[in-house]
Amino acid sequence: MIIQNNQLSSLLTKIAEKEAVTDFLVTLHGHFNQDVVMATVKLIEDKCVELNYSSSLTTRIKMVSVEILQNISKHQHLSDEVLPYFVMGTIPNGVSIYSGNMVTNAAKNLISDRLTVYSGFDRDQLKSFYRDSLKNTHISETGNAGIGLLDIVYRSNQQVEFSFHDYNSELYYFGLNVSIKNNK
Repeated sequence: MIIQNNQLSSLLTKIAEKEAVTDFLVTLHGHFNQDVVMATVKLIEDKCVELNYSSSLTTRIKMVSVEILQNISKHQHLSDEVLPYFVMGTIPNGVSIYSGNMVTNAAKNLISDRLTVYSGFDRDQLKSFYRDSLKNTHISETGNAGIGLLDIVYRSNQQVEFSFHDYNSELYYFGLNVSIKNNK
C-alpha cells in the first residue's frame, strides 16, 4: 500500500488489526537521514530494554531495524507526496516491523529477486548461504556490502513479506513486513 502524507493513521489501524499489534514502539514517517537512523536505533534499544527482551532478541531486532532504516536512508526517492515510513510494534512473542519507500525499477527487480531466493531456502540452506556470503563479502566504494536483505531474512528466520505497487512508469512503492520472534 502506498502511504501518502495524510494516511499514516489508517496504516497504523490496518497493522494493528492484521498483526494484533499491542503497542507501537516506533513510528517514523518522513525523510530519513543518518541522524534519524542513529536516533531510531537508540530508541529501539531503549524500548527493548524497557520490555525486558533478551539480549539475543534485542540484537536481532536492532540488526534488522538498522538494515531496513539504512536501506530507506540510502535509496529513498524524495517526494513531498509519498514519504517513506518505518513502524515497529509488539506482537505476541516479539515485534513486527513495517516499512515502505519508493524504489526504481532496477531496485525493484533486484530486491524481488533476492528476497524470493532467500525466502525459498530451507533453514539449513539459508544458514549455509548466509555464512558463505559473510566470508566472501567485500565492501564497495560506497560502503555497501550487498548483504542487507540477506541479513534481514536470516535474522528474522525468514518471516518476511514484501510487495511492490506501481507509482508511475519509473517508480514503485516497496512495502516490507518483518516479524522477529523470541526463539524461546
